Amino acid sequence: MSKYRKPHRIKKRKSIIKNRFFWKGVLIFIFIIFAVYFLLFSDFFQIDKTIISGNKRVLKEEILNIIERRLNKKRLFFSGRNIFLVNTDLMRKEILESFPQIADARIIKKLPATLNFAVFERTEVARFCEVSILSEVGKCYLLDKNGVIFEEATEENTQIPTLKKSILNKRVRLGQEILDKDLVSKITKIFINLKDLEIPIKDISIVSEDKIVVNTLQGWDIYFDPLKDLNWQLTKLKAVLENSIPIEKRGGLEYIELRFGNFAPFKYKEIE
Repeated sequence: MSKYRKPHRIKKRKSIIKNRFFWKGVLIFIFIIFAVYFLLFSDFFQIDKTIISGNKRVLKEEILNIIERRLNKKRLFFSGRNIFLVNTDLMRKEILESFPQIADARIIKKLPATLNFAVFERTEVARFCEVSILSEVGKCYLLDKNGVIFEEATEENTQIPTLKKSILNKRVRLGQEILDKDLVSKITKIFINLKDLEIPIKDISIVSEDKIVVNTLQGWDIYFDPLKDLNWQLTKLKAVLENSIPIEKRGGLEYIELRFGNFAPFKYKEIE
């Protein structure tokens, strides 16, 4: 073994300041900080324009008030008007809860600083009236195809049916689904078909889940069962009117029963 060893030379480390990767990292970090500041804090992305379309029942100013109130809420130290931080889901939810007349709303962010707010309002297909235990008619509301009441009805409209139903121990509120949409669809079908048969309708009473009574302006009633084949019941009605009940005798009718079997029994009012 040799007494003399080759001297070990210690390699001198380069200063990190002279490392090009270090400076690349610094530049990237500075760029990220600048980008975050520009996106979140600059006025360029602060919402300054809101476009509302589709509203007829609800005033534009009322919708804008809710939107502005939410935009003016700060999140920590961030502005609530920043287009990237605006929670459109919460904004949509508040709009729908505030206005029962609105069935749906769609909010689209348009860069750099615009909100497009599309409103889809409800359309009435019927007039719904509460009936008390004593058969007294209470408040009436406009009803949409989904069975939701959304606005008080101030006057009658012959273009849509008037529905009556007893609401026992229930507090009715706007925006509430008061009838099943399938039932609303069937009643609408009945109304249209009776108009085609030139039968003037006063109103339609929902007595139970299996009994609907159409009250005609001539003073006689038609009994339907919405749980059974509606097309067959309408076919029976048309047949009995054409073949068994002359137009001049309809005023003397008491009712036509369509709910059972293959026939449509009817009864004339008793003459006192």
